[in-house]
Amino acid sequence: MNPLFLYACVFSFASVALVWWLERRSGNGSERLIRFSLLLLLLMPALLCLPKWHILPAPATVFPVMEAANQSTPQWLWWLWSIGMSLCVIRLFLSFYQLRRWKKKSHPVSDLVMLDALASCAQHQGFTRPIDLRLLNDHAGPAACGWRKPIIYLPADSEKWSAETLRAVLLHEIGHHVSHDPLWRIISLLSRSLHWYNPFVSWLAKQLHHQSEVA
Repeated sequence: MNPLFLYACVFSFASVALVWWLERRSGNGSERLIRFSLLLLLLMPALLCLPKWHILPAPATVFPVMEAANQSTPQWLWWLWSIGMSLCVIRLFLSFYQLRRWKKKSHPVSDLVMLDALASCAQHQGFTRPIDLRLLNDHAGPAACGWRKPIIYLPADSEKWSAETLRAVLLHEIGHHVSHDPLWRIISLLSRSLHWYNPFVSWLAKQLHHQSEVA
């Protein structure tokens, strides 16, 4: 079996077990641990290509996992993984295309009251980067997008919201940008695409999305 498949399964299982244990013990979301795990899983192919130094002998009777990793991967398994990853990558590109459509179909907010509320909420959250606040007609709820250029999409009827509702929504969405959630969302999607066969990676990605909303 290829080391990527084997090591990813072992590492992701250990990460899931640790996250589950931390949450049951202290109720801590362990968001940083999940982020680190997903990032390491994404970088694992590059890490496995690094030079290896053998300090101690590794006979099969002592290190069966390492011995199994050195076995050749069947050709059909490579094809299956490649097809699955290709479908996930296509789905990912469709998501990016949908974001571009949102940008084209939306228009910037011109209401001074809403812009003042945005500036006040950004100052309250300590977020200094400019945020593009836009209205999107066919979108049901607010969304924070853009890891390089922060964007907040609001539904068209948000112009009729009360000041308290608008402030609560803006604080929530700006909080996503403060935590760099759009960037980590991309990392989690890329990691899931690479390890699409691994249910533990999918669980970590879903848990990260849930914890980012709660935070």
